Amino acid sequence: MKQFFTQGTRQMESRMHFDVPASIVALLDHGLCAEYGEKLEKHLVEQKLGAKFQIYSDEHAPPHFHVSKNGDEASFDIRTGEVLKYSGNPKKICKVVKMVFPSLRPKLVNVWNETRPSDCQVGAIDQDTLPQLDG
Repeated sequence: MKQFFTQGTRQMESRMHFDVPASIVALLDHGLCAEYGEKLEKHLVEQKLGAKFQIYSDEHAPPHFHVSKNGDEASFDIRTGEVLKYSGNPKKICKVVKMVFPSLRPKLVNVWNETRPSDCQVGAIDQDTLPQLDG
């Protein structure tokens, strides 16, 4: 058994630990996605201002990308740049995404489209149908 630590909820800042069976740890260590039973590949699109922008293969809707910086993580809608989900403190990540997203969106969409497995539940994105970005 290996111990993992998680951050508490916003109301509960303490850390909790729990034991995870070795078989689950092995799956997590090798990037296997239990939902699909196959490898979930992470594709590094860009590293800017200390943040890593990644696309994961075989993802769920809506089309999105992941950003991590200093242990904080968030996912953003690839069409609009709106934050979808986060862990930790998203303020610094959101600031970086706001600065970088307009110029990075075409590359994010290209990587999304190139990494879709044939049986992926979320298909390719048509660049021509993306909403116009402000500013």
